[in-house]
Order: sequence, then structure tokens, then C-alpha cells
Amino acid sequence: MKTVNDIGKNLKRNNLIKKTVTNSRLAVIQTQTQESNAALIKMTIDEFLNKYNSDYKKSTKYIAFYSRSFCFFGHWFGRPTDITFEILGAEYDFENKVLKILLDQKATLEIKNPSEIGETEFELFIKNAEYILLKWTHFLDDEKNYFIKISAKNSELIGESNLEENFNDLSIEKPAVSWKW
Repeated sequence: MKTVNDIGKNLKRNNLIKKTVTNSRLAVIQTQTQESNAALIKMTIDEFLNKYNSDYKKSTKYIAFYSRSFCFFGHWFGRPTDITFEILGAEYDFENKVLKILLDQKATLEIKNPSEIGETEFELFIKNAEYILLKWTHFLDDEKNYFIKISAKNSELIGESNLEENFNDLSIEKPAVSWKW
């Protein structure tokens, strides 16, 4: 038999759940509004390398922002905010025009012929690339190596992976690489 106190607790709990859902929706709306108003900072390859190979990476702001999920040409690696990576450093092969970003979790991201690199408060992106190649090792087994490669050829995108990936969400209109939260 439920007492008046039990009923009161359930009502409070349900009200709290409703407030949480409402607050979450409000946060999403605020985030979308902030994203549209966020200042865009464009970067050259040299500026990108200087920023991500500097002491800036050790700051709290860096750690809070740059542990993010990837989206490649509109295709999420995992679910949004499910699998996150942190940039450990970056290098650029000027001869072959390949930007290699070193990530935590034994992963690397190669971007061939990157252009239109930019950053807002909510996103780091590379608008165009010939291809992106994400390689990583399974976190429990160093012998298991995986990759996702997406190539842009003649305004067409081709996705490859040694996992069961469905690339039907690829879009040439989306950035080649996007780090979002």
C-alpha cells in the first residue's frame, strides 16, 4: 500500500524527470543558436600544426574541447559523442600533401590535400580533402587493427572499412572532417 509520502516522492521524481528533459531540449536549442553565432577562425596548415603541437594542448580548455567525436563527410565514427579522441600532435608531409593527426587510443587520422581548415567554439573542421583515413588499434587487443577510409573522386564519395560500416550517409556537402560535441 502506498502512503501519501510515497505518492509525493513519485510526483517529485516525475517532475524532476520532466524538468531534466525540458532543460536538455533547451540546452540543445541554445547550443544550436550558439553554433550559428560562433566566430569562425580560419587556419593555414602551419597555424594548425603550431596550435596542435604546442603547450596549448596541455591546458584545461584544450582537454575539455578537443576530446570529441569525428564526423567524416557526414558519416559519424560511432555515435555522436560516443567515441571520442584527443589530438596528441600533428605533422604535415608537404611533398605528398598529407596531414597526419596523432590521436590518443593508438589512433591516427590522415587527410590528403586538406583545405579550408577552420574552428569555432563548437567545432574543428576541414572542409575538403582527397581522402581521410582513420586507423586505430582495438583498446583491448593490440593485434586488432581497424580503418575507415573515405575518398572523394569526381564529386563522388567512396567509403571503405574492415568493419561492417554503412556509408549511405556520406555527403560531399559536409566537411571532410568535423570534430563536434
